Amino acid sequence: MIKLRLVILYSLSLLTAVSVLVSLGFWQIDRGRQKELIINSYLNRDSVPPESLIEVFKDQNSSWKKIYVEGKFVTPHIFLDNSINERQFGYQLITPFVYGNNTILVLRGWVKGSVNRSILPNVKTSYDEKKITGYLNEPPYSGISGMFDKSTIEVFAKDKIRIQKLDRIRLENVLDRKLDSRVFYLHSDEPDAYLVKNDKFTKQHKHFAYATQWFCMALVLLVIGVINIWKKAANGSKQTFKT
Repeated sequence: MIKLRLVILYSLSLLTAVSVLVSLGFWQIDRGRQKELIINSYLNRDSVPPESLIEVFKDQNSSWKKIYVEGKFVTPHIFLDNSINERQFGYQLITPFVYGNNTILVLRGWVKGSVNRSILPNVKTSYDEKKITGYLNEPPYSGISGMFDKSTIEVFAKDKIRIQKLDRIRLENVLDRKLDSRVFYLHSDEPDAYLVKNDKFTKQHKHFAYATQWFCMALVLLVIGVINIWKKAANGSKQTFKT
């Protein structure tokens, strides 16, 4: 009786573990399909002329829509921490852009960081009035939260700030400016653009590879588990037969 209970408990644990692995596989497939939708949206909208930022803000479906805005860059430069490119440590460079009475954060690309964490990169910026082109989307996600929130904004100088995550409300307090809720992703052809990371558009297939790994792990675990259950059941039957 005890052996039977152990076999049942082992079987339930095996099914639970396999179900979790399979669920992770389907989750990765869903992530991959979402990336493909983003890519298609990005490519389709990149082929059309840019629209005015002011007009695009009225559109609910404005993710990765090609836009332009006229105004000028202002300090400070914001360095979003924990950004890796080709195994090199760096930052996502963000600079406020003033147009009329409004301010939007412009993500200008990736810049290489220094080994010395107390030094932030020097960046070249043209502060004259200009027209810039790019894409509108939600802020990039990066960094930590919770118990470390108090240290997520470090003011190095009047023109440099390092952040661990893009918290718009806290940045508004530091900059003393009201910021638009979405971020302007600067086009790579713009003079003030740095290295624009396109991995969010080009590496969607990695999710399908991860899904395959999860499914393989589930299959291997299932085979090993079934063999072990069969052995336990066989041993239990032999002991019962002997007695």
